[in-house]
Amino acid sequence: MAVISWRYSYLFIQAPNTACTATAAALTVNCDGEKCPPRSILNPDGSVGVTEKHCTISDLTGHDVLSQAQLADLFKFTTVRNPFDILVSRWNRAGAVLQEAERNREHWLHRQPGGIEGRKKMASLSFPDWVVKTYGKSRRGLWRSRRTDHDMNGRFIAGTDAIMRFENLEADFKDVLKNLGVHRDVNLPKLNVDQTRRRDYRTYYTPEARKVLETAFRDELKTLGYEF
Repeated sequence: MAVISWRYSYLFIQAPNTACTATAAALTVNCDGEKCPPRSILNPDGSVGVTEKHCTISDLTGHDVLSQAQLADLFKFTTVRNPFDILVSRWNRAGAVLQEAERNREHWLHRQPGGIEGRKKMASLSFPDWVVKTYGKSRRGLWRSRRTDHDMNGRFIAGTDAIMRFENLEADFKDVLKNLGVHRDVNLPKLNVDQTRRRDYRTYYTPEARKVLETAFRDELKTLGYEF
């Protein structure tokens, strides 16, 4: 889903692993935000066309949730985060997400093709091994990236008017609110904070894993100005 407000004329796209749950909660409580769409939209074959949480602008227009005319009147924004950091959080949460899915048959992971198998693979490997085996390939005993255009943030950015950076989220969020005409303090709640991971994502990487991702996400790292 995204978060939309017709009163303040905005559309917030929830990119995963960017504190989007906290941002969505703050917008919903304080800035007349509502879910868009209110629930997942299924394709004719039963697969998920628009997810209940992480959808893009093209998902919304492609399934007639919003028209181009409606989009034109909305200020559209999202959040980005360093891919090196995102992957650590994603891997570190793999076991917990699997447990949640086992307890709840309605969990989103059951509706994601390959979701269960993918999280099992993540949970079974060390972080460097998962990175290398997921984003690299073996050539004469060396692991190299398969390609250089992997996309962590780009599809959520597409069509937006502004991006907030996870690393500077509170200040960027205040700037967005001012742009929307919200002239009061709105605090971001602390939600889904992972207490089990180390703060510095760099400590999870081996030189090999770092090199693989520097190649795999080369284009996005350059575009967004991120580095290891």
